[in-house]
Amino acid sequence: MLPRNIICVGIMTIVGGICLPFICDVDSHAESLEVSRATDSKESVAESRADNNAVVVEGPPEQSASNSDQDEPLILEGERLRWASSAFASKCGVCHDEDGRATSLDNPRADLVDKAWHHGSQLVQIEETIREGVPDTLMEPLEKNYTAAEIADLAKYVTLLSQKMHVELPGSERKAATELTDTVAAQLPPGPDRQFREKENFIDDYIFGKMKAHGIPHAPLSTDAEFMRRLYLDLWGRLPDTDEVRQFVSDAEPDKRNKLIDQLLGLDFMDPDKPGFAGNQDDDYRGPWLVKKPFLNKWTFFFSDLFRIGGGGTNSGPAFKDYIHLCLKYEIPYDYFVRELLTATAIGGKVSGPAGFIIRHKVGGIRDADVMHEDTCDEIALSVSKIFLGVNLECVSCHDGAGHLDNLNLSLSKITRRDFWQQAAFFENIRIFRGDPPNGVDYVLLDGPSLRPERIWQGGIAHFKFSSPATATGGPGYRMEAPSVIRIPRDKNENVYPQYFMNGERPAPGANSRDELARMITSDFQFAKATVNLFWSKLMTVGIVDPPFEWDLDRQDPENPPPAPWTIQPSHPELLDALARDFQDHNFELRYLMRTICRSKAYQLSSRFPGEYEPEYDRYYARKLVRRLSAEEIYDAIVKATNVFGNNVKFVMEQKGMPDAELKRFLSFFGQSNRATTPPDTKGSIIQASLILNSDLVNKKLLASTEGSRVNMLLKKDPPLNNHELVEELFLATLSRFPTAKEIADSVSHVEKYRNRGVEDLQWALMNNLEFIVNY
Repeated sequence: MLPRNIICVGIMTIVGGICLPFICDVDSHAESLEVSRATDSKESVAESRADNNAVVVEGPPEQSASNSDQDEPLILEGERLRWASSAFASKCGVCHDEDGRATSLDNPRADLVDKAWHHGSQLVQIEETIREGVPDTLMEPLEKNYTAAEIADLAKYVTLLSQKMHVELPGSERKAATELTDTVAAQLPPGPDRQFREKENFIDDYIFGKMKAHGIPHAPLSTDAEFMRRLYLDLWGRLPDTDEVRQFVSDAEPDKRNKLIDQLLGLDFMDPDKPGFAGNQDDDYRGPWLVKKPFLNKWTFFFSDLFRIGGGGTNSGPAFKDYIHLCLKYEIPYDYFVRELLTATAIGGKVSGPAGFIIRHKVGGIRDADVMHEDTCDEIALSVSKIFLGVNLECVSCHDGAGHLDNLNLSLSKITRRDFWQQAAFFENIRIFRGDPPNGVDYVLLDGPSLRPERIWQGGIAHFKFSSPATATGGPGYRMEAPSVIRIPRDKNENVYPQYFMNGERPAPGANSRDELARMITSDFQFAKATVNLFWSKLMTVGIVDPPFEWDLDRQDPENPPPAPWTIQPSHPELLDALARDFQDHNFELRYLMRTICRSKAYQLSSRFPGEYEPEYDRYYARKLVRRLSAEEIYDAIVKATNVFGNNVKFVMEQKGMPDAELKRFLSFFGQSNRATTPPDTKGSIIQASLILNSDLVNKKLLASTEGSRVNMLLKKDPPLNNHELVEELFLATLSRFPTAKEIADSVSHVEKYRNRGVEDLQWALMNNLEFIVNY
């Protein structure tokens, strides 16, 4: 029997290539699955400087200006960044934690983010510490574990952790989506050019109306199989069952797509045709809470990533996650949900779900038990403006926008650091402290005077004595003299008070400033616009404002365009406004918003385009842009396709159980967020291809000898399936579509030749097809 990595050369041609199209020689990439080695070649550095996705880190302020190695930004990207992150987590994270804050230890000297450099802040000094260790501590020398290049990258990664506020702004997501869509579309089997009515709802008025006005052609409608797979992955994060695909494709009901959308969203509870509908008072017990668990799991996981639940060294994560799950289940209006997050209090993070949002942002002090009040207010303000308004204030948290953002963001170039402080001051009278000091992880969140470790600051940090007056509510408020452990000092001569940076509004006299901010944000039209744009980006791959957390507020109104050379930022500003108004008019219901988008013909277009296609068409949404699946979706697709579960979990998105080390490593290499320092990442890599090609985590699930595997069950069917039926079942289970005539012929020929091994080979090849790891 031929080894699979040789057989694959033939079988791969059946299904259009492997998961990363630039890999063509399987043997040359059957590399070790150990953590990939970093490289310090001049070529890789040059490439990383040209990479728009590179992470650029400015050196710490303590560095000597005379050191030529420190004069330029530190650059760590791609595989080098992934390697450094993984190596740090496995070797250093035990003491320092993955985010470098060492919140799990009662040892502030282990904190790598507080800018208190105990062994030198220059890169050469950090490298020396890593290489030679620190006597009489747990810091052992690592010179025998890593090469000089790897130690250099680890040192840069430590600097990245300490200077994480200086990462460069993310670029447009449309270019990468266009390139991926071009590649995927070229490999997809042809589909029928079906005629269809170009309007399902008001979204189509704007999308197809603009294309018609500008003479832009569009793709045909997706096939039923394409639509079904797309919808399941977008709404549930899973592949559909094979029987469901067969039934949906064969169904002649003209409204079947809308019915499937309602079914997956749990909005079919009043459908008279649904089993259990009585048409009487018994139906009063039917409601949106009957939505299926896969929907709740998918979107609870999404919000868990968005809010970085589980990071921050607190135990508030489980209660926060459960709260999100219930809000989604009962379709709690999104504006109410956000107000709860911004105004919550708790006698302990593990007993109050919404309090987890603010508790997650606490910043530790010089002693591990302390909380830096002003730094915590800053971190909350950053997340609130970014997540709920789409405005990234990261840069202006350290310096004025003028002179720094003039060529990047017109509106932010006018924002000052004082504006940011006044936004942070809305949280001036929160009190966060450990409920079980000094080493516990349960935090209390109350309204009232903050607790500051002022006695500890004496002799160690200047300006610890406050001269500014108390706030109107009696607390010490947001004090400019307070030291920072994560940013450069504030201007202690500034007079700062809560003021909404969007319109200059201040809290009403005597009102709770958090309550007032929650009101200002959720009643702001920008809140509705940022929310619909975020969910549009998740369902349509690219936001109308792209990227969704980098809004330039001075470039939104076509009636008031910015000065040249600036252009209007959103691709469809009128549609964005219409979606936001519709979202407001329908009680800020997220499932209604998803339903509106998914029902549109714009969402249901194919990724295939017959004829010549120009990249600029994608700004019109002239075809469905392809996205790579998330790390969790890829693994969940693998176990659903093979029917083999394990690694301590069933589906990752269920967030039940802790993935074992092998699965953690798999997810990390596919870009899973650690919810501390790295957001989710869907860029491809050779390591990812190797993992699907060669890892036991995948290959053992494909074996006929694995009890309960898809291949095992199909081969044991009674009466036995013929080869044509075997091939068809594997295509439906893995790619959620029927094979083409050529795919049937080639696959049947291979199965006839190798039988059991041939069936294994076929599913392995399908799983290594680019189709499998994308949603198109």
